[in-house]
Amino acid sequence: MLTRFRLYSALVMGIFVLSHLSNLSLALVSGRLMDWGMTYSIDPWRTVPGTVLLAGAFLVHFSLAFWAVYRRKTLRLRGWEIPQNILGFLIPLLLVYHLTGTRLAHEFWGTAGDYTSQLLLFWHLAPAWCAGQMLLLLVAWVHCYVGFHTWLRLRPWYSAYRPFISGFFVVLPTLALAGFVSGGLQIRAQIQEGIEEDPVEVADGIREWRAEWGMTEEVYDSVVRYTFVGMAGYVGLIACVLLGRQTRLRLLSRSRGSRVVYNGKLVLRVLPGDTLLEALRSAGVRHASVCGGRGRCSTCRVRITRGAELLNPPSQAEKEVLVRISAPPAVRLACQLRPTADLHAVSLLAPSVGPEAAFASPSQGEELELAVLFCDLRHFTRLAEKKLPYDVVFVLNRCFETMGGAVQEAGGYIDKFIGDGVMALFGIRSTPSRGCTQALSAARLMATDLEDLNRTLANELERPLEVGIGVEVGRVIVGEMGYGRSKSLTAIGDCVNTASRFQELCKEFDCQLVVSVEATSCSEYDLSGFPRREVRVRGRSETRKVYTIESALDLQLTRAGR
Repeated sequence: MLTRFRLYSALVMGIFVLSHLSNLSLALVSGRLMDWGMTYSIDPWRTVPGTVLLAGAFLVHFSLAFWAVYRRKTLRLRGWEIPQNILGFLIPLLLVYHLTGTRLAHEFWGTAGDYTSQLLLFWHLAPAWCAGQMLLLLVAWVHCYVGFHTWLRLRPWYSAYRPFISGFFVVLPTLALAGFVSGGLQIRAQIQEGIEEDPVEVADGIREWRAEWGMTEEVYDSVVRYTFVGMAGYVGLIACVLLGRQTRLRLLSRSRGSRVVYNGKLVLRVLPGDTLLEALRSAGVRHASVCGGRGRCSTCRVRITRGAELLNPPSQAEKEVLVRISAPPAVRLACQLRPTADLHAVSLLAPSVGPEAAFASPSQGEELELAVLFCDLRHFTRLAEKKLPYDVVFVLNRCFETMGGAVQEAGGYIDKFIGDGVMALFGIRSTPSRGCTQALSAARLMATDLEDLNRTLANELERPLEVGIGVEVGRVIVGEMGYGRSKSLTAIGDCVNTASRFQELCKEFDCQLVVSVEATSCSEYDLSGFPRREVRVRGRSETRKVYTIESALDLQLTRAGR
């Protein structure tokens, strides 16, 4: 629930920052348009409901941030946690002057300035604060982006839209900064021009403007005074939280805690109330945790080999994640597991796993019906003999990029790259029918992208690159296999071997794609117009019926839009 409160409060503040930056961007057109935009972007936040919503979100978000610091076993940060935490705690320090000079001045001293008045404040009356305001804009927006990325990167669809989302997060602050600078420079240019003509008239005009605005010298002095008071108070609050945290850890250190044997070697001491993940981080042990210990990604999961019966049952949030990955009873999330007795635990994922592992099948293994695709480069050995090692690696990586991109775009999972080929799985999180459709879509994308690659590398290659693709559907055993960092999600079974043999048959039939009749009948593709053959697969006694397709570009969906 606390995690949800933190997310909802972040969304409210993110919408506020979005409206603020959008309105600042209007200054690139005109100051009047920017002032008009306040009616829709700023004024709603000044109403009673808007004020309660925004102030409540701010208090909730930063209270939970302080609570998280107080509860942390270690202050060691890693990866995305570093910018997210540092920038997050820097925001209030930079925000104090902006808050006292705008909102608090409006509420307590009756100022009623528009955006033009605020630009006058920052660019003429207090130019030293301009850099701080621009830094505030960047810090708040980057913190917002990191939080947004951290929240959504566990969604399967996010990787496809990430370039567009990242582009938006770059363009908007750029326009806002340009609008802030442009409007400010216009204000300064007008004042400077007026001073050159009649300095007394300009001084009187600014004095009248400030009086009408309400930002008198007495009010401005109060703004500056309360700004420094707010900064000092905020720094003092951080010091109190850190002191409280240290006191808490000293009191807890007097208790025995629980003894955890990790991976059969390391012995950890877990203090009461701490999670296993916190204990691992405190000991400097690298352990997978894509979501940062929020109980959303499942990558920190461990298998309890001894003492599982002494543990408290999973919470509802942990249970939902464990059910999602079909985890057996002995598997728990290290970020949610708070040991109350001695136990033995084994990590199930390498520390370097990415977000895709959050949706992988359980490491213990599961029998699934999937579509398997093998794609292999033709004549690459002959090509490599005539190329320098650097050129070989370059061409091979471009091919892998083409094949891997096609698999991901079609919705598949790249199992592994083998030599100059790739093995991919489809339907892990869907149905066999959907998996077969995705596999054939990937084959068509590979053919399309390969043509583009051949045109790009026409001057580098003696002959165009060719591929052979095999697709089969059947039951396989899926699980995390390997050792240490080499452990990854993979599939084994007769279906995998058959798909590999189909890929080899592409040489015999001089075609680009060989796909079984079973995989075709499960898919949304109609292959009845292609040659149908009965083949004998090496290693199997019975024959198989397959379709041979000269070019995967000729594949057509029977129903559009899928």
